[in-house]
Amino acid sequence: SSSIGFVTTTPDPVWGGGFFAQNCIHGGVYMASTVADSCGVYDMTIRDHHMVTGALGDVEHLRPLLEKLDHKYVLLQANELIWMTDCTPHESLPLLATTFRQYFRLVTSGVSLWYADHSTPNPLGIQPNATVIHGNKLRNVVAQDDRLAPIKVWPLVTADAPATESTQVLE
Repeated sequence: SSSIGFVTTTPDPVWGGGFFAQNCIHGGVYMASTVADSCGVYDMTIRDHHMVTGALGDVEHLRPLLEKLDHKYVLLQANELIWMTDCTPHESLPLLATTFRQYFRLVTSGVSLWYADHSTPNPLGIQPNATVIHGNKLRNVVAQDDRLAPIKVWPLVTADAPATESTQVLE
């Protein structure tokens, strides 16, 4: 793996992983907010995500494509907890009015990069089994790099079906 500022170009960066097998959730990401309609999730995963994500996993450049696909976009309700993979497009949305909000995103153990200044250390002193990066990850993000997010449409896979059965290839 190599690094450009804080953007790491690893063969397959992982930020929680996640899969569902035999009625059991493995890894992944949990997200919730106390304010309704302040988080959105696409009911899909992006295959080969490491080929199309920008800095820090950004997929904003894919929004026009995601909005054209026949996949459900879910707005979370207040206090609703959702589980997803780290390849599931999701976002925290701006609030319509100033209000008190509690939000969290819990990333499970499958992490390849640990941003020490942005993450809560384990209170038991257990160190992450990942590359530890110190410093403000947001201050040093490089602009969108075409090598990280080429102008090419990649196959997308729904979250509830195997990739071989539900791959949508757009050209």
